[in-house]
Amino acid sequence: MARAKTRAAEWAKRVRAWKSSGKSAPEFAGARGWNFRTLRWWASRLRRQKAPQAGPSRGVEFVELVRAEPAGGGGRDTGGLEIVLANGRTVLVAVGVDLGLLRAVVETLEGR
Repeated sequence: MARAKTRAAEWAKRVRAWKSSGKSAPEFAGARGWNFRTLRWWASRLRRQKAPQAGPSRGVEFVELVRAEPAGGGGRDTGGLEIVLANGRTVLVAVGVDLGLLRAVVETLEGR
């Protein structure tokens, strides 16, 4: 069992390095002598393990929602939002943003 946890931890490091590299899986894995399909499989497995499970609530974290001022201070309400993450980073969100993209950005900024 300890070997399986060590293996998973090693692949988690590899997946994080790949994701932060900006390279494709074949390019990143190939440069290291790894099978890119294995890299993708581990990325998928680790993502599924982190996904919220159905069942009892995991609790709620409240965040402050601040209305963003329009760029240039023109006073025109764009309907956008400013999200301040727990780690202090700020995300400005425009009306009509792709929610999947927003989720990916927030998860990346929070280091998930």
